[in-house]
Amino acid sequence: MEAESPDTRMAPYDPEAPHVFEELAQVLEQMLPEGARLEHVGSTSIPGVAGKGIIDCLIIVQPDQAAQVAATVWEAGFDDDIEIRHPNQEWWYAAGSFVRPNGERRHVHMHISYAGAGFAADLVRFRDYLRARPEEARRYERLKRRWRREAGDDRRKFTSLKTPYVQGVLARARREESEPA
Repeated sequence: MEAESPDTRMAPYDPEAPHVFEELAQVLEQMLPEGARLEHVGSTSIPGVAGKGIIDCLIIVQPDQAAQVAATVWEAGFDDDIEIRHPNQEWWYAAGSFVRPNGERRHVHMHISYAGAGFAADLVRFRDYLRARPEEARRYERLKRRWRREAGDDRRKFTSLKTPYVQGVLARARREESEPA
């Protein structure tokens, strides 16, 4: 991980991240209902993009299962950030340490949502858009570094700086999805 300073508060892309996600998915599958879908999202899911080094996992279940799945994940010890457990009706949140089979600890964020929720669709849509456009992914990384310098440790400010860009990418992705092939 890079030394922390206002302009390098991000870890370089970790090629091990997809493997960590797969290990996490194997553990989660044991506690999730049949038919649950797991998606690797966030910066660690986009090859070459630096970020916080946190593995983001999207858990997609049926609408009537989401609250119970969130409770199950919290009970399993992923409850580091209780203040944002349930900020809206499409998304539940969990975070904590995941111990890999090799003993290494990795911080993970889990976003629990349901099939058909705009929140879940947008996480996957954003990831897929950047994966398909490496130059845009590099642009996103450069912008994130600038936003990190401007926001410092203020998570809310960082999010507010990032939101217009994310909304723009999502709008472009939706337009492309709606265009005839």
